[in-house]
Amino acid sequence: MKRRTKKKIVIALVAALGVLMIAYAGLNFYQIYGYKKYVDKKAGFSVRFPNDWAYSMYKDGANVIFYTPNESDADTFTENVNIVVQDISAEPLNLEEYTELAIRQMEIVFEGKIEVVESLDVRLGSRKAHKFVFLTDGKPITKMMIIWTVKGDLAYQFTYFAQEDTFDFYYKRVERMAASFRITRS
Repeated sequence: MKRRTKKKIVIALVAALGVLMIAYAGLNFYQIYGYKKYVDKKAGFSVRFPNDWAYSMYKDGANVIFYTPNESDADTFTENVNIVVQDISAEPLNLEEYTELAIRQMEIVFEGKIEVVESLDVRLGSRKAHKFVFLTDGKPITKMMIIWTVKGDLAYQFTYFAQEDTFDFYYKRVERMAASFRITRS
């Protein structure tokens, strides 16, 4: 065999081994941080959530609540993501009007004891939306991120609720959830 041919074979084998290693690492990442699909046919949406999270349907006014796993036996606060679909047909609003109303209501509910961290236009899945992040004045201090969008006579609210010191730990996974959100109702 010529020297050049041997060199090409070695390069091809090393490249194939590299591809296999990357695929194996990706498979392990997916198994550890994989996502399942949740579909709510009644409310007309779907979302992907981390496979190690639990969920409850139609509880406490939410269409669905996704719960993070306990970090230890001493973990007394469960971070969560909840999705609420609100019928606004009695008083139809566009996204800008809904945003103004939602922020005003937040300030009333929390009696002005919130510190706004972020308020900006974003996307919820593929839809134009608004993101509102704030800290609450309490023990412990909690941090909430609410992303909402409006389609027709329905408003969709995607809320992430965590203690301030654990908010960032789950944030990337929550971002993936928000990016996967789809309205399935026409």
